[in-house]
Amino acid sequence: MSNCCDNKKEKKLKFLDKDIKYFYVNGCHAWLDGIKELHDTLIEEGFKPKFEVVCITTEQEAIENKFCGSPAIQIGGIDVDKMAKYVKNYSMASCRPYHFEGKSFEFPPKGMIKKLLK
Repeated sequence: MSNCCDNKKEKKLKFLDKDIKYFYVNGCHAWLDGIKELHDTLIEEGFKPKFEVVCITTEQEAIENKFCGSPAIQIGGIDVDKMAKYVKNYSMASCRPYHFEGKSFEFPPKGMIKKLLK
């Protein structure tokens, strides 16, 4: 006799072969929402939600990490926002705006994250 749940297969999550870093500064009101968005996006795309969370505390850290403002996500060292490649002055800025598919966001949206995951 089979159980009704025997046919359900649990989705196995895989590891992403790139480092993922989530950057923020103290005082950023959107950083926790952004972490949830990254976590949920990784799971939806079939990846284990493994990433490093880094609080930027000095201008030097901002420069070393090519930090354009809080919050920020880098996958394999590349910012999820394609416009970040044009930034040349890095700082501890907070409340970084994101624009994706005609809408504005306070943190990187799922669609933007998914584009860099592929």
